Amino acid sequence: MFSRIVQLNYRHLNRGSVQKALLLKIHQPGIRPPSFCDGIMTGTRNFSSGRLKNWSSDIKDNIKELCKLFSAYCHVVMAQRIQRLQQALTFYRYLYGERMLSKFIDNFAGLVLQNCRNKPFCVLLSACLFSWQKDNITNEDFERCIDDMESVSEIVSHANANGYSSLPGGWESIINKPHLKVWRKPIVENSHLYEYRVYGSFDDIPARAFYNIQIDLEFWQSWEKMALDINIIDKHKETGSEIVHWLTKFPYPMYSREYLYVRRYKEYNDRNVMVVSGKAIEHPDIPITDQYVRVKEYVSQFVIKPHTNFDDNGFDYILTYFDDPQSAFPSFCYNWLASSGVPEFVNNLHKAAKAMDEKMKKGYKPKCVANSPEKKKLNNDNTPVSNYA
Repeated sequence: MFSRIVQLNYRHLNRGSVQKALLLKIHQPGIRPPSFCDGIMTGTRNFSSGRLKNWSSDIKDNIKELCKLFSAYCHVVMAQRIQRLQQALTFYRYLYGERMLSKFIDNFAGLVLQNCRNKPFCVLLSACLFSWQKDNITNEDFERCIDDMESVSEIVSHANANGYSSLPGGWESIINKPHLKVWRKPIVENSHLYEYRVYGSFDDIPARAFYNIQIDLEFWQSWEKMALDINIIDKHKETGSEIVHWLTKFPYPMYSREYLYVRRYKEYNDRNVMVVSGKAIEHPDIPITDQYVRVKEYVSQFVIKPHTNFDDNGFDYILTYFDDPQSAFPSFCYNWLASSGVPEFVNNLHKAAKAMDEKMKKGYKPKCVANSPEKKKLNNDNTPVSNYA
């Protein structure tokens, strides 16, 4: 474009007049001789406004074409990147399995949150990791828990009559007593992690007392000696679901464990059952820190079915439980947990329920969602302020 301007200026210049002016001005002291730029500027002033408009229009059209080409190029590059990412995820899914891939993605997100949790990007990312619509416990989840309870009860009743107790679906029977049965199955083949299913019954306490020790977190900490702190940090008003932050001790020299999970509980008067369910989630108010080890895989489902009604003594229950404490325990530790740890845990539940029943007879009202605080206060490091210290 610059060379075109020079050519146009050259046509409008009178060579003779320019040469005379140069000769005259060279011999006059103090006068600057005309430069090449002076000639260009003189010619530019002679352009018509229509010619300038045409140039402006050409430039705009060229810019539009360049933008279209650049946009098309970006789309092609982005499509290639997405395709490669999809191929990589597919490859690792087949190589390690979907469970390991999901764990890798969760660990990566946690690492990002841990390294930049004080930055706005982290707040945005952590908010994307949690939503009530995606992470809440649904009515369909409750229905599946109740269906499992009914199917297991039928199997146990049939087993008591025939002296044989087993569950379909790969469940291994490890304890088979009249009032306590425990099964387990590995999460994946040849895994040291197990999912446990506990079925039992009590005749000397009511179902409501057993139910209340699950939902009353303040009372829970009074009998759960390994609990360091437990608080409700968020609540869903429509469903009554709660986000629970639970810190628990682990044997020395291991770090204490941190559970962050959504829980929901409900009484079904029409089906005469009570359900308490929880599962691990991520929440923007409680980012991962170096102080505790976050348990990222945790599921607990309690279904309680009274023999008569919620307030009379006698009920059956089923607990389905799994968590990954992220510790390389030897196999004998898991065997001890199955043979001794589970019965001890059930015995502690029974003692706590009897204590709750005595307190309720004296007028005690459990601390549940109706009178829980809206949100707990947090310390400077985003850990909840303890109300039970």
